[in-house]
Amino acid sequence: VYYQGLIEDKATRKVRKLIIHGAPYGFHAYKISGCFPKLEEITTVDDVSGSYHAKDGVLYAGSSDNPYKKLIWCPIEWRPEGRQLFQEGTTQIGWRACWKVKRLNATNELVIPDRMSVIEESAFMESELRSVALPAHADYKVIEKFLFWHCDQLTNVVIPDNVESVEYGALADCSCLSAIDLNRVRSLGSFVFRWSSRLTTITGINHLSNLAESCFAESSLHSIDLSQTPLSALPA
Repeated sequence: VYYQGLIEDKATRKVRKLIIHGAPYGFHAYKISGCFPKLEEITTVDDVSGSYHAKDGVLYAGSSDNPYKKLIWCPIEWRPEGRQLFQEGTTQIGWRACWKVKRLNATNELVIPDRMSVIEESAFMESELRSVALPAHADYKVIEKFLFWHCDQLTNVVIPDNVESVEYGALADCSCLSAIDLNRVRSLGSFVFRWSSRLTTITGINHLSNLAESCFAESSLHSIDLSQTPLSALPA
């Protein structure tokens, strides 16, 4: 695959299986994933430079010791039957790794293994997730920007008590999300729940010490009691 300058056209829109041979240094899957809206499977050849490896139709980055360390590209039309999204050695999920993916497992109810220590921004953006449980890993402390932006079928998010911060737009435009428990989250960034049009209930807010402007902008949240939080001031 020669990916520099690759854009979606009539040919790439029809591709269902992609074979990556000799990916160059600095290869970034997120730069080309949108070029293949019908892609179901990725494979790699053995001499793919030691950095990129495919298994179960998904692309990972790693080393000879752990070839599946980082999930970097799950195809939009991936078929999960009899396959695993997270391999035994997978501890990281890359930027836009599951962008727009329609089926992450049979039910689209995903429990991310507790060994996962890094989930980069936009990893599940515009996917068709219905439910997600985030990892209870001591090093996983931040729900990154746009992580679940426009996941319009998402109804349930389980936040473990190791998470301290939810960043800009992480749960924005989740139009089916009606309630969420923040557990021990201390900081909410700007526009975290913007356009989450069914959101009416937020619990677990008593640890909030930082609340950015427009956090709840254009959501359906009518009221929230912040009197028991350590907030010293509200955003302008």
